[in-house]
Amino acid sequence: MSELEKIALILKKEVGQFHPDLFAARTVSILHELTAPWNANVISGLVSPMRQLLYLLNLNLTTPTAEPYKERFYEDSDWPKVVNILQQMEMIHRKEYGEQKPFTEEQFSQLNPDEVLRRRTVGIGTYNAFFHVGPLQFEEQAIEKITDIFKNFSKDLKGKLGWDALDLIRIYDTLDRLRQTKEDEAYMKPTAPFPSQAEFTSNVREAMKNGMSFQEAMIAGAPNHNGILTHRSNPSRVNTFTREDLTELPETLINLLLEHFTVDRHSDKAFLFFSQPNQLWKKPIYRMQNGSFLLIDHRMLLTAMAGFIKTECSKILKDGGRITKTRDKFLERKVENLFAKYYSGTPDTEIIPSYYVNGSERDLLVLSGKTVIIVESKAGNIREPAFDPDKAYDRIWADFKDTIDYGYEQGYSVKEKFLQGKAFTITDNQRRELRTIDPKDYKHIYVIIVTLNKFGQAQNDLWLMLDLFEEDDQYPWSVCVDDLEIFLLSLKKLNRKPEDFHHFLRKRAELHKQLIVNDEGRVMGYFLKHKKFTMNSGYYTFSKQDDIIFDKLYSTGLGFENERWLNLKQDPKIRKIY
Repeated sequence: MSELEKIALILKKEVGQFHPDLFAARTVSILHELTAPWNANVISGLVSPMRQLLYLLNLNLTTPTAEPYKERFYEDSDWPKVVNILQQMEMIHRKEYGEQKPFTEEQFSQLNPDEVLRRRTVGIGTYNAFFHVGPLQFEEQAIEKITDIFKNFSKDLKGKLGWDALDLIRIYDTLDRLRQTKEDEAYMKPTAPFPSQAEFTSNVREAMKNGMSFQEAMIAGAPNHNGILTHRSNPSRVNTFTREDLTELPETLINLLLEHFTVDRHSDKAFLFFSQPNQLWKKPIYRMQNGSFLLIDHRMLLTAMAGFIKTECSKILKDGGRITKTRDKFLERKVENLFAKYYSGTPDTEIIPSYYVNGSERDLLVLSGKTVIIVESKAGNIREPAFDPDKAYDRIWADFKDTIDYGYEQGYSVKEKFLQGKAFTITDNQRRELRTIDPKDYKHIYVIIVTLNKFGQAQNDLWLMLDLFEEDDQYPWSVCVDDLEIFLLSLKKLNRKPEDFHHFLRKRAELHKQLIVNDEGRVMGYFLKHKKFTMNSGYYTFSKQDDIIFDKLYSTGLGFENERWLNLKQDPKIRKIY
């Protein structure tokens, strides 16, 4: 038995002693307000708060029954013990599989030292990005992917299974309304002011003298503010529901939800490690022992629904490539709409989708003043990275080559026409002339490669894997479509001009080879706050706090089409957590 397995067994036993309802409620309470300031101390010792909390929860839910359970979880003693074990596991992983894993003579006999180090960096960076970074995706984006990609298969799904994509979203809407109703109870500001500190303390003491528990006394201490105090005592309450809460749904959809997206506590001795498949990503609803249900995270439910409908759709379609083609078309349309919306009303700007250069189709061309932006959209296939970084490179490279490398190749073929300085013509698919372009009219040329999913550090720092066609060429910007959308919406909301976006593209290209980050959201967030990038000890580094700006902007309305609960976000009677 390895040292890592021994410690994993200790951790599983440690978290398994707590009542699953209690442990799940506390975990969900933290996840529900992960970026709130009052949770800063709780998550400070975690490398990846969201994924590590889900790992701990699944350890608890897969531990053999250990009644009598511990009915209290003490954050001043129990939690530090758990965090300490997690940190021990992280150190062992680094020594055996990560940054501190010894190199072998065989590795150096096959490759030069720089290449061995580069491949190790790619493997570790991709692993960390996949397992350590929670997805920066808002519910509107996930809903749009499910509805727009799978609406084309409604007839097939309804005919074979009795439900379609809109039915899944109908289920989600029902649960989301339940959550929002409970949040309103907590965050709606009462007309009466909160009592003074002295009055509140006196009320609490009096209530405890009358036999109330401390929690009950806290609520009684400010009777006109019961909503927020009840919520603060257990934030997971907004994610709790019963079967009776779902009566607006037909029985078939209730059964669909409870059959395919819920999990009970059950024994699974095989689940031990952080990097193992976690059932909660596919079934993010815990069936509590009191008969209620606890939705771990609403965005996780959308992710699970997206994976579920893709799997079920693949089973019933005769042409397996239909989903891939629809997905690719969705990405192209989405990217075109994002740029059209961002540059709307901007003078001297022309957006040209699906154009041809020398008979070859290209995705999108933006001509804005003296600036050219060449955009290539590549959905591709990004697979889960291998646990051992030294065995991961070949698969990572294959996925990178089919998406980012290929996108750069296509983008550069257009950029090269501008660099040659001679006027050239672009056409449509019927070879009809769309426009003649004179490169002398433009000063700046940028290439953007938009992917459907995140690729990790190799996408953030293209120096690791992308070979430029010319040594003095500028690196493109490769970005996930979700990140691109929230960045452009944020620029718009902050009243930043297209020139600011162009400045970002110019400065972003300079970061490669000196960049330490595995999440593009932090890079974009830092720029939004500072309008520049600052080097620290020879590298550009970014913190977990840099992408919180997107949550803050979203809390009052970011600008999504059909943005959910926008009226409540902008209601002055609602308490704001930022």
